[in-house]
Amino acid sequence: MIRRNPEELILEVTGLAEKIAAPLGFQVVDVRLTQQGRRKSLEVTIFSHTKPVGLSDCETLSRQLGELLEPQDSQTPIIEGPYVLEVQSPGIERELKTAREFLVFAGHKVFIRSKDRVQDLGSEFTGTLEALHDGKLHLKDLKPVLQKSGQHKAGHNAKPSKKAAELQKSAFPGCGQLTLELKKIALIRLQPEDMPKMHIAEAEDKES
Repeated sequence: MIRRNPEELILEVTGLAEKIAAPLGFQVVDVRLTQQGRRKSLEVTIFSHTKPVGLSDCETLSRQLGELLEPQDSQTPIIEGPYVLEVQSPGIERELKTAREFLVFAGHKVFIRSKDRVQDLGSEFTGTLEALHDGKLHLKDLKPVLQKSGQHKAGHNAKPSKKAAELQKSAFPGCGQLTLELKKIALIRLQPEDMPKMHIAEAEDKES
């Protein structure tokens, strides 16, 4: 019996998922295989720039992918042992880590927390993700995430200062575009208001 290593298995499942997702108008964001006790969990995340990911879309892909993962006759199963297959849309505050994620979400708004202060933007700001090239993140339409005036004294109900409100309405002057090394970023995630509601479709347990 030929045993696939985890990397080969993920690549094979990703390829199968892409063949199903593309005709439906979706991209595969991520494929993860984890162990939960004696059972494995296969999680596939899909996304579309032109339409929300509906529950029926997740169910369709889950069903079709599940059929492809089932062994035919004497073939060795792609995933050995029992597992649960889940197909979902991205979370509204998904943290971006892989090259595939940066490619899929190009053009979308992101929140950045840098390890050091960046120009006049500070260490926390938002922008539109353009691309990731050679370990450098390219952003545009940057806006600082400013603390509200008197926040530490008055709490979360304090109103932002007039200057802060004006800055948050438009791209920060002089920071319309920015190139930042990925290693200098502590966190990058999607902006909640830029993402649709998450849906999950869970298939029945698969016994091999």
